[in-house]
Amino acid sequence: MSNKIIKLIDQGLLEEALSQLQVALKNNPGNDGLWFLTTIVYERMNDLSKAYFCLESALALQANNTHYLAYQAKLLSHGNGIIAISCHALSMAKEIVDKLEIAQIDTPETLVIIATVYRKLKDFDRTLTCYEKALSHSNQKKPIKNIHNDLAVVYQLYNHNQRAIEHFNAAISNNTQDYMAFWQLSQLTLEQPEKTITHINKVLDRYSDDTNAQIYLHYALARIKEKQQDYAASFKHLQQGSLAYKKIHPYKVDEDLAYFKQLAHSYTQDFLAHSSVGDTPAACPIFIVGLPRTGTTLVEQIINGSPQVSSAGELLHFNRFFEAACSQRNPSQTGLARYQHLESLDYDQLGQLYLQSCAPLTGDTPYFIDKYPFNFMLVGAIAKAIPQAKFVHIQRNPMDACFSNFKHLFRFNSANYSYSLDDLGHYYLGYQALTDHWQQCLPNNFYTLSYDDLVSDPVTQSQALMQFLGLEWHPELLDFHLSKQAVSTPSAAQVKQKIYRSSQQHWRHYEKELTPLANFFEESITH
Repeated sequence: MSNKIIKLIDQGLLEEALSQLQVALKNNPGNDGLWFLTTIVYERMNDLSKAYFCLESALALQANNTHYLAYQAKLLSHGNGIIAISCHALSMAKEIVDKLEIAQIDTPETLVIIATVYRKLKDFDRTLTCYEKALSHSNQKKPIKNIHNDLAVVYQLYNHNQRAIEHFNAAISNNTQDYMAFWQLSQLTLEQPEKTITHINKVLDRYSDDTNAQIYLHYALARIKEKQQDYAASFKHLQQGSLAYKKIHPYKVDEDLAYFKQLAHSYTQDFLAHSSVGDTPAACPIFIVGLPRTGTTLVEQIINGSPQVSSAGELLHFNRFFEAACSQRNPSQTGLARYQHLESLDYDQLGQLYLQSCAPLTGDTPYFIDKYPFNFMLVGAIAKAIPQAKFVHIQRNPMDACFSNFKHLFRFNSANYSYSLDDLGHYYLGYQALTDHWQQCLPNNFYTLSYDDLVSDPVTQSQALMQFLGLEWHPELLDFHLSKQAVSTPSAAQVKQKIYRSSQQHWRHYEKELTPLANFFEESITH
């Protein structure tokens, strides 16, 4: 029975697997293995609360099962997915994995789960240790799925690029259809780029009907061609990749623009000036916001050089709590209607939930950084919930900002506006209007920093930034590239270098192809 159910799960036939599991559990409720398989099914259905309940049932029968405990920590590390304990989920996950005797564990699957938890907790030293140990104990003829990709990504965070290349190549050797590995490999400096191009083209021809192949492989070729300064070829691959992406991720920019206007209408200067929420003794968050790929990681590294600051990385915590509160306030509404009556949300609770959920990631410093760029939308809600919060908004010239977004393949369906130059232009204007509104409403807590000014005069601009934050400036803040700490961001390779200006006006390499976008911005200025 269990083998048949496992086969159904592996085939993605989750409803059928769940149906058989429910029958089996009715007849045999004391079988911990069946409860655990039900946990896996619910997790893959993204119903984490039910998955957690089933895992608790398995643990009630096998309290000391290391694999179950590791899996419990994994579920908890999803954070806000388990609403009943969301604000304490990461703390609970950390408590579980810290108690496990990792030195005594030699089951690769369990070690990978533990590594996944430590990765969520930003403990990359332990993440790397667990992944390496899992690989050493796995069957070399049939290694654990994605283990080489996971190791490569972590090595990238430490800027150990040669090790990362070795593992990405191993991932591709194990599975030619690991398209993401090709794309990730293209971000690194390759010794034989032509050989990689030939390999990618062969895979493209072989899987020409696979949309995911078209997406990842065209973006990979675009990146390699750009490094070779073949900008025309690079742009053609970007167009092909973005068209493939839009086939499976339809997007309407007007919906986002309407949402921006709704937020500005709800969070007025008068509303934000009156808060019933008092400052909390918890660490004070510094939110770095703006469009992605505009220098947010660079600014994070500068601020993080202060001994008073720790970085929690890019957190979706506030967004998830906010969405849950809106759904609870307007349970029968969908779309823009879900964001009615924002003035009646419990902002004191929102702030407390957010700060409690971040606690395992913030260390003992009085300030911590949340560098999720898209928090630019929720500045009003955050300011209402956490009055002491500071916002650093990174603004980049529109052409470089938009093209930097257009040429990047975002993961997790997070930036669907960026796969069309027309959508990008309208989205940028909406983003600019909203951040201008926050600047006007929160002049003492919202600071706009020009990326172009920062790279042109890093000393003066970083001094002004630290003054705004109330932190001491010292020259070593600009030596972030010397740090050996892992940097949890897609821009890890860039921030391991000194501040450079080569990305300014980068779009001009594609000036012919980007003329319609440039004309759009010129017309928007004249009007």
